Amino acid sequence: MKKTLIVTALLALTTHSLLNAQAISGQWNEIVGKSIFNNDGEKLGTVVDSILDLENGRYLGLLVTSGDFLGFGGKKIIVPPTAIVNLGVGDRLNLDMSLEKFRSAPVYDLPKTVGPPDSEKVAEVFRYFGQTPLFAVKNDIKTKNYPPLGYLRKSNEIIFMEVESLEGVGLGYVDGLRGLNPATQTLEGILIQPSNLSEPRKIVTPDSLRYSLNRNRLRINDDEKNFAKSAKFFITQSGQFKQEQPTRVGKLPPPLVHGESSQDKAITLAIAKRISADSQLTVYGKNIEIATLNGVTTLRGRVANEANRERIVRHATEISGPDNVSAEIEIRPLS
Repeated sequence: MKKTLIVTALLALTTHSLLNAQAISGQWNEIVGKSIFNNDGEKLGTVVDSILDLENGRYLGLLVTSGDFLGFGGKKIIVPPTAIVNLGVGDRLNLDMSLEKFRSAPVYDLPKTVGPPDSEKVAEVFRYFGQTPLFAVKNDIKTKNYPPLGYLRKSNEIIFMEVESLEGVGLGYVDGLRGLNPATQTLEGILIQPSNLSEPRKIVTPDSLRYSLNRNRLRINDDEKNFAKSAKFFITQSGQFKQEQPTRVGKLPPPLVHGESSQDKAITLAIAKRISADSQLTVYGKNIEIATLNGVTTLRGRVANEANRERIVRHATEISGPDNVSAEIEIRPLS
């Protein structure tokens, strides 16, 4: 019993910290902690987080618990943002669905390994709520013009995540998420607090960022000099929020397309593990982008020298096969 109370207290503290961070940053997703009701006045659940495909600038949905106690426990359901009425207005959110149907919604657990989620299973959630998936779905011609899904993460996993340059130089950390648009299912801006806390916070677009190899940090296609010139974000004394337009600080190429098959994911994971364990690679050489699609692996990023490039390509070739590796690797020595 004592252990349960301690865990509950820690969870409550984490939620409070997240809400506080959102309030400071003026994030749209301050709806965390709000309740969702149907048209009959029945409580369907509590919003505990939001789900983002950050690299593609995609706001996928709300994470809602149902049959819970104060937001803890219960069944976790991803609700498409377009299914919610008067989103973020007042203390209550509305969803036109019976309690029985809501609690029978399909559950999709975020993948724990390398690779994107199964787009068809995520699309199944959207269709259950009567919404159109705005991402490419396997074997669905209606969605072929949308970008595919990338890594999905909860907002509270992104807040406070470290941000570094492609060379591994620390620049700051994520301090907020701005412009989560439910109508277009898009995320427009990422707030970054520079390492020098006396500097104003910066705001950049998602296409400036990529996850590191282990997905525990974000990398920005920029150096410290240019980062200092990016758009600033301010809070006035009255508590109002003022921001410049998000900037594309060193826009990166589109995220690599990952295969959804178990074989493609296994190849990518095996290569990533091999590269991470190589003590002869530089820090930013280990942050190379890796994606496998239909058995063909693509490597993209920067390395410090030709020896690092050769080691990375060899690791990939030994796992994926000599004719199944495409190396888009730039050699840029550390300055």
